[in-house]
Amino acid sequence: MTNQTVGSFGEKLAVEYLIKEGYQILEKNWRCPAGEIDIIGLDQGALCFVEVKTRTNTNYGLPEEIITKLKLSRMARCIDYYNARTKNKHELYRIDILAIELEGTKVKRLELIKNATLQ
Repeated sequence: MTNQTVGSFGEKLAVEYLIKEGYQILEKNWRCPAGEIDIIGLDQGALCFVEVKTRTNTNYGLPEEIITKLKLSRMARCIDYYNARTKNKHELYRIDILAIELEGTKVKRLELIKNATLQ
């Protein structure tokens, strides 16, 4: 699979998983001048901005380890755009990370990290 195919497949798995976990999906691949948010959804009243990282091997680290401060900063700018454009009424919002490891087309590991921050 190409990187783009892996990413698209991972995002499809992510949407299915989040729905199963009770998320209401509002947007997929939402774009603005600051970048893109993979998935925007609601979880128990909180507006969630979800970054999906999918890998077919961990030679260069786990999927969640690839997310940098720069990426979170871009996501924060996207969140500002989203809130301004949609006149968001949700007081609670957070960034979640969905890390997916694949073996071929089978899920080896899927981990949802809610309210993600870098330490």
